[in-house]
Amino acid sequence: MGFVWITGNDAVNRYDGNYVKVYKKDQYFENCKNLQQGYGFAEDDSHNIYIGSTTGLYVYVRRKDRFNVKFLFPKGKDQTVFSIGFANGKVWCHNKDFDIIAYDIKSNTAKFYNTSSSYKVASFHVYDNSQNPIFTRIPFIDANDNLWILNPNGLLFFDTKTKKSHRYLEKYLTDNEFKIISSSYDKYTNTILIGTNTYLLLFDCNSRSIFKKNEYNTRIEGIAVNKSIIVVKDKERFDIYKKDFEKIYNQKLNENFATTYCYSFDKMNRLWMCRDGFGQMILDFNPPLLNKVSSTNELFKSGVGNFSEFTDGSFLVQDNVVFDKEERHLKKINANVNPALIIKEVTDLKHKIIWQLVQNNDLTIDLFQIDENKQLKFYGTLSNIQQIGLLQDIVLLENQLVCSFQSGLYIIDTKEKKLNKLANQTKKNPFKINPISKNRIVVSYLNQEATLYQLNESYNIVHSQNILNGLQPFYFQEDTNKNRVWVGTNNGILVLNSNFKIIKKIDANNNLSGTYIYGILLDEKGNCWASHQRGLSYINGDNYNIINFTKEDGIQDWDFNNRAYYKSTDGTLFFGGMKGFNYFKPPLKYDNAIYKSKVYIDEILVNQEKLHSNTNNDFIRKLNLDYNQNNITIHAIVCNIYKGKQSPIVYRINNNKWIYKNSDCTIDLANLAPDTYKLELGVYDKFQNKVIIQKTITIAIDFPIYKKVWFWLLILGYALVVILYLVYRRRLAKQEIEFKQQLALEQQRNKITADLHDDIGATLSSLQINSAVANRLITKNPEEAQLILNKIEDQSQNIADKIGDIIWSMKPGKDEFMSISTRIKNFANDILGATTIEYEIKIDTSIDTIIKDISTRKNIVLIIKEAINNSVKYSKATKVQISLSIIENNIVLELKDNGIGFDTNQIKGNGMTNMRKRVEELNGKFKVNSTINNGTTIKALIPLSLN
Repeated sequence: MGFVWITGNDAVNRYDGNYVKVYKKDQYFENCKNLQQGYGFAEDDSHNIYIGSTTGLYVYVRRKDRFNVKFLFPKGKDQTVFSIGFANGKVWCHNKDFDIIAYDIKSNTAKFYNTSSSYKVASFHVYDNSQNPIFTRIPFIDANDNLWILNPNGLLFFDTKTKKSHRYLEKYLTDNEFKIISSSYDKYTNTILIGTNTYLLLFDCNSRSIFKKNEYNTRIEGIAVNKSIIVVKDKERFDIYKKDFEKIYNQKLNENFATTYCYSFDKMNRLWMCRDGFGQMILDFNPPLLNKVSSTNELFKSGVGNFSEFTDGSFLVQDNVVFDKEERHLKKINANVNPALIIKEVTDLKHKIIWQLVQNNDLTIDLFQIDENKQLKFYGTLSNIQQIGLLQDIVLLENQLVCSFQSGLYIIDTKEKKLNKLANQTKKNPFKINPISKNRIVVSYLNQEATLYQLNESYNIVHSQNILNGLQPFYFQEDTNKNRVWVGTNNGILVLNSNFKIIKKIDANNNLSGTYIYGILLDEKGNCWASHQRGLSYINGDNYNIINFTKEDGIQDWDFNNRAYYKSTDGTLFFGGMKGFNYFKPPLKYDNAIYKSKVYIDEILVNQEKLHSNTNNDFIRKLNLDYNQNNITIHAIVCNIYKGKQSPIVYRINNNKWIYKNSDCTIDLANLAPDTYKLELGVYDKFQNKVIIQKTITIAIDFPIYKKVWFWLLILGYALVVILYLVYRRRLAKQEIEFKQQLALEQQRNKITADLHDDIGATLSSLQINSAVANRLITKNPEEAQLILNKIEDQSQNIADKIGDIIWSMKPGKDEFMSISTRIKNFANDILGATTIEYEIKIDTSIDTIIKDISTRKNIVLIIKEAINNSVKYSKATKVQISLSIIENNIVLELKDNGIGFDTNQIKGNGMTNMRKRVEELNGKFKVNSTINNGTTIKALIPLSLN
């Protein structure tokens, strides 16, 4: 999977190429105590890790990102094991007696094999065996899946197929007084390199034979071997050999190497070693992508600003250092002895010299030559230098040295040893002279546009033209094959056509990491290389794709120097900076590393809390979350122990634009709306200029219940049920009201029928009798007959009124003359208006529309009629007040007079009885308040709910 696992004194650690994850917390250990000191590693076909310990065999289950422990021995026995490796479906270990244990991962069983080893240890801990630690001679499984365990006294061989063991070298070591101190297995030759107290031995695993190779005066404490080299560390030196044991490097031990042990090469041929008390140290034997000479060299304390070339292919760097790039050799030569203010150099390959122009502290100018033998020769002091300012640049045009000072452009007359200012100049402060084709130069000026100068055969200016007005260009490089000019500016790079018009701008928007350009060079294919404040960049001349180089690629430092660049005759490019210089010859060979960059999801947080999952977060491909779990943080890393920091992580949501992050980053997805999202993650390969998608995670954030379709269907269904129920209830209530109304109407009809029969019928009978009596008396006693006829008239009027009341009560209408208030007012006006009684009528305006019931309407009118008649006939009142209102869902009827009153205990007559009966018929309450000479108040309270 590309991780390096490292045990310590208190935890197990995992290195991914970016950072170290410490497995120390209880959350990573299931039903077992935390692993503190591990002994050996093994990895099965599913990439689960097995680590020996004093507690048993710890198993890291990758799919769960959890540890558990397997007890390989019966309870109560010492569980200490050392993990050797994985072969034939089994994890092979040994104990402190160097007996073999095979743990079958499928059956979860362990089998024990007694080897009868003569060597035993009390502990595997490095400090318990400081004179002869097992970590300098790690046991291993060879190319044939057989086990080898080395101890100071010999080799223990175990055949995993036959389960037989054999011991080697015990007599040989005893006879030669050797002790095995260290060892390393060479899988390429199936041999074991053995370090003893005096010799380096070679044991052939095929022939089982031993060979003496190199003799040492001290014990060999560490050995490592890969496909091409052998590394040997004794108590005094650190040596590197070829496979034929030809020594290619050695140095005395310094503090970095003195306390190192446990040497091992990884797949990229880097040497890993444990430095006691400090952690892991790595030696990389791979050549860098960009060759670098560091300023840690005493020769470049102030950085590198100048380059020039000798005819033998070596280079003059920073005025006085000769650099041989083939041998990577630096040599200082004799330099100008005068204190120099500024030194500029230019290569003259035709004359096999390097011209060196020196402006001294006293502003005098000396000219030197450095010949092909690297000898510095004084050529002369230049004259005619009054008020020329500081030296800026120097170039060689054919045989002419053209230089720039603050006051302008000059040609050095090497014969006369004088400076001649070029005519027809209007500008000062030239910064850089850029030669191009057709005997032209482009000169950049500080804080001004550049100027194109045309020179004649005598190198005098015959034409000038300002270009790139309003911009600040510095460096110009011409591609004559494509008729283009590349320009480095303070805001990126410009590509111009042959007329110096911009055809392309390259800056941060095109992924250029630095935009303040310090130097540009074109390689043989017309590709542009640029140094700037953020390192070094490559720009493809055809499609303008960009590669930004970083410290992991070998740049001398992030910041380079102005004007510190050079292209040699063989196409090697040089760029200088404050911490050294880089050199390389394009095209670069981008290594196809064995360790591929992979995105690894180390941790997922939901609402700032760790995702509760029993699955390794890297295996999660779908997250199903509630609507309020919408803040997601993903810690992602690039797993690549070789160059993990060089591969940016990229991600996007739902096929949107790719977002670039560091190789160790957090991806924050905040306030996601309920929906389904597709999160794609990958790495960006800058050398191929493409995104490599590696993981897709579906994030499904549930909608709140009130936004779900089924919820609204349920609500709609419920609403329909409620509506249908209400409609049904309304219909039922309407039918019930209609039934009650019909019943009440029927009862009213029966009542009216009874009234007509009892009251009006009796009156009609009386009229018939009185008519007969009056008829007999009309001739005999006319006066008596007249009285009876008057009585008949009153009875007829009474019958008419009663019939009118009955008809009105049965036929309520919208006509105001048919309303209760009108009926009452008309009757009161008819009765009381014919008297001297003052009266006042107050009727609530809502009475007419609220009271619909026939019986209620009729009885209220009859009660009021009865009360008014009583007041007129008996009360002798001068004032009468009548009120009819609605109070708290009750009909309140009240009639007051200021008459003579009466004793309520001695009420005689049918009037009061009839009124009380009519109120009680309406389930109301009837009350009479009256005392002698204090008037009378009649009050009725009738429930409105019955109407």
